[in-house]
Amino acid sequence: MSYDIRQQWLPKSKYPLKAPYAMTPKYVTIHNTWNDAPAKNEANFMLSNPKETGFHVAVDDVEVVELIPFNRNAWHAGDGLEGKGNRESIGIEICYSKSGGKRYEEAEANAIEYTAHVLVQLGLPPSAVKYHQEWSGKNCPHRILDEKRGAAFKRAIAERYEELKNPKPIVPQVVKPPASAVKIGSLITKQDVPAYARPEWGTQTGQVVRKGQTRHVYAVKNGWYQLFSGEWLPSQSGANFDYVPVKKSEPPRAEPPDVKPSLKRVIVDGKQVGAFSQQDSVLRGVSEALDGKAKNIRIEDV
Repeated sequence: MSYDIRQQWLPKSKYPLKAPYAMTPKYVTIHNTWNDAPAKNEANFMLSNPKETGFHVAVDDVEVVELIPFNRNAWHAGDGLEGKGNRESIGIEICYSKSGGKRYEEAEANAIEYTAHVLVQLGLPPSAVKYHQEWSGKNCPHRILDEKRGAAFKRAIAERYEELKNPKPIVPQVVKPPASAVKIGSLITKQDVPAYARPEWGTQTGQVVRKGQTRHVYAVKNGWYQLFSGEWLPSQSGANFDYVPVKKSEPPRAEPPDVKPSLKRVIVDGKQVGAFSQQDSVLRGVSEALDGKAKNIRIEDV
């Protein structure tokens, strides 16, 4: 699943015909094109024909073509001049729906991904996703509805939306020293020191070597010291630990596991808003929840 996004905007000279009203979008409406043309063909036909009907976006297996800005309406929902579908929703056409198959499946997957991003971008909930049928009764998106996948399609958008809104932290992969590596020294920490997957900032693993602990060292690179676990600690010019090199090399041996920081989860009205290792961060999360008139606040150990 991948796609390019490109813009092929409706000329402003055609706004009176196809996009006459300013719009603040409140919904996203899903359509099937009911033919086997790619997005570029759908786009060219919509932009060039003299009819009022139109749509904001066409999606196929390789690209998303944006045609009418989201702050202009389009006549795509069939619910009349003042209908919410026509006046308050973004129309998205999924291509290749007539014959289905692999191209259509990939177009549908791209539409799910793109729609979830649009919801996040506009601050709309997953419940804002509608089908053309919901506005006018037309059997559209026909393939999704005929295959009895209406609920599943919306659920897929909602799940991707949640992933985008609440991304899981990515823990960098740690590479242990080879079995042939030998200990070149030891360090004793002066304070709690977070561990890193690589000798570079931004690769924290979540592990912390506590103050006063001793660790053997198997490599040194630009002020970073590699442990038997494979993780690296920054010296920061000696502020984090004292290092003592060995005179005689010895093979690596197992050490006690590094200690993970204690985390507290803050749950507000049934939804997690964060997990924090610092007490002041926990209190700040609770304070913000109280300011937001939260009804139920819980703090749990992670």
